[in-house]
Amino acid sequence: MEHEKKILKVRVDEPFKITLWEDRTHGHSWHPRFDSAPIELVDEDYVRTIHVDTADFGKRTFEFVCSRGGQFEIVFEKQIGWKFSADDRKAFLIEASQ
Repeated sequence: MEHEKKILKVRVDEPFKITLWEDRTHGHSWHPRFDSAPIELVDEDYVRTIHVDTADFGKRTFEFVCSRGGQFEIVFEKQIGWKFSADDRKAFLIEASQ
């Protein structure tokens, strides 16, 4: 099943961020899949937004940079630690220009 892709227009050699909600309470986490030749993951961070002892919900931010112009795809798969298949996917079409 093909998912709708969100288009992001970015500049070559300028970092850009993608932020996704993550529910760590139930073991969910996002894993990016991409071609590492034109795209580099330079940083990632998690900020907990629900402050109760029994829940761990928050925003996970991934920071990337493109080394050349063109169209590239980043697919995030939401996985649970004990499962081999993804529960959800989010696709981004990156349009990098000079």
